[in-house]
Amino acid sequence: SLQTRARARALVCTVWAISALVSFLPILMHWWRDENDKASRCYNDPK
Repeated sequence: SLQTRARARALVCTVWAISALVSFLPILMHWWRDENDKASRCYNDPK
C-alpha cells in the first residue's frame, strides 16, 4: 500500500499540531486584541 500506518498516524498528528498552532498561537500572543484606545479602555475596565 502507498500509506503505512505509521506514516498515516504521523500525518494526522502533524495536521492536528499545525491546526492547534494556527488556532492557539494568536490567542496566546494576544494578536486578537485591538490597539484602539476605546478597545484598550474596555479591556482594562470591562464594566
